[in-house]
Amino acid sequence: MADQNRLRPEQHIECIIEGIGDVKLSAKLKEIRHDRVKLSSADSIPEHATITLVFDNSRYQLNASVEGYVSKARNNPTVGKCYATVDFPPTSRIAAMELYAQVEALGQREQNGLAEIKFQEARRHELDSNWAAMHSSLKHALALNPMHQEARRLYTIAYAHVRKRRLKMALIGGSILLVILVILGVVIGRARYHRSEFERLLAQAQQAFKDNEHQQAHNYINEALQHEAEGMAAKNLRAQLVPVSLAESFGLVQGQKDFLGNRVQQGVDSYTGLPWEILHKPTRSHFILIPAGTFKMGGDDRDDKRRQDEVQHTVNLTKPFYLGKYEATRHAFSIFVAATKYKTEAELKGGGLVRGPKGFEEKAHARWSNPYYEQSPQDPITLVSWNDVQQFLKWMDDGRKRIRLPTEAEWEYACRGRSIRRFYWGQLEKFASTNANVSDKTAHKEFIDWPFSYSDDKHIYTATGEGFVSNEFNLFHMSGNVAEWCSDWYGKYNDGIQTDPKGAVKGTDKVVRGGHFASSIYDARSASREFHPPDYRSNAIGFRMAVTVQDEELK
Repeated sequence: MADQNRLRPEQHIECIIEGIGDVKLSAKLKEIRHDRVKLSSADSIPEHATITLVFDNSRYQLNASVEGYVSKARNNPTVGKCYATVDFPPTSRIAAMELYAQVEALGQREQNGLAEIKFQEARRHELDSNWAAMHSSLKHALALNPMHQEARRLYTIAYAHVRKRRLKMALIGGSILLVILVILGVVIGRARYHRSEFERLLAQAQQAFKDNEHQQAHNYINEALQHEAEGMAAKNLRAQLVPVSLAESFGLVQGQKDFLGNRVQQGVDSYTGLPWEILHKPTRSHFILIPAGTFKMGGDDRDDKRRQDEVQHTVNLTKPFYLGKYEATRHAFSIFVAATKYKTEAELKGGGLVRGPKGFEEKAHARWSNPYYEQSPQDPITLVSWNDVQQFLKWMDDGRKRIRLPTEAEWEYACRGRSIRRFYWGQLEKFASTNANVSDKTAHKEFIDWPFSYSDDKHIYTATGEGFVSNEFNLFHMSGNVAEWCSDWYGKYNDGIQTDPKGAVKGTDKVVRGGHFASSIYDARSASREFHPPDYRSNAIGFRMAVTVQDEELK
């Protein structure tokens, strides 16, 4: 009975959810029974809420309104959906039965209609004596409507013709195969030496790949292809490697989990051919591939927290890029300092700002190694100015100009993860707890003057990505934790559609994005903007690295 009550996914029946305050949510019907339905929605549906489901779809002849109770609800941030089970109380059973009857009738109409389309398609193939296509169309028609008698009769005729043709093609194929085997025997005999060299070099490349030495793997593959230019095994292996211009310092992440126990994005992007997640081996920094795309940058007109400098406009990002899965860590910065003996501006110019009970205070001894709260090596680096970050990036990149700060547009696009809502997880601040480390219930208990929100991430200051949830691009702490420097000078957005914008040509302040551990939840909105001079440093500002993808590295 359960299978009979399930809707086919292609029907895409939608409804409007009413009763959750003044908000009307849109949801898709995944399963229907006489006494309950299962829904999926891009918005969070609160559990234990009494709601009204309104169906008004003239295309599917669906018109019903049923009151129900949300007995189960769960969020899946990985795919950006919420799933809910809505039970119908006895007072709604008549309306629920009517809804069920409408959906059941819709399913039958849809299935019979599709079967008839396939049957008529088969009749047209019969006129052209296209027996294979006729056989395929009738097979689909009978799968949709097994009781279609005329389709059964024509199926027998089509099958007989198809079987006869298959036998004929098998005989032809056997003859062709024999000729091919003879030719292959001659070719293999003449190319034995080149083949053995190819296999030897391919084996070395595969071992280098296992050892995460992608530069060596590229070298072995190039040599192997000189012996066998069409060696698909070598080309397939090369497709799994980090691009050659990054291979000296980057590799792939080994295993299904990273160092914080979070999911690793395995494999390569089918469109660009680039690995989804790569690792900067000297600093153990993880980077995620962000695909090219178009999005609405800035605050929505309906957002009551929108500021004047968040004018919404369309931005086209034409090239993919890599962005740090996590904010740059103390561990990575400590390697830089140890290698270069670098002194930050906080160390040379009398400290920096520290977030105290009532606001930011100047501390002469504040520096990256002393942010005035406890941190682990995997916590984000703070008390580094924009100028300090440039020196760190030059060292990371070894002069290649590939590793950099993201532009403000790249940052917001990556933060949103294709979301158009106030926060990348949805509209409601209470769901920030596992997404954004901001000033919340825990911080408010310790510091009464800090902003209050209804979320609670259990942290007062910075945190690693452990225990938090990523956005759609598998990036952590894009909202909260520490605010992040961007490459742009701060200024007004340009009018009209922008393509790969880089911000103002000049200015006095650099853009800072994302909010931090002591921010209001609304300062962690995807569109929220801050700005500070390049020599500004505080224990609430860090950064996240980006990596440029060259045109020649794309498919």
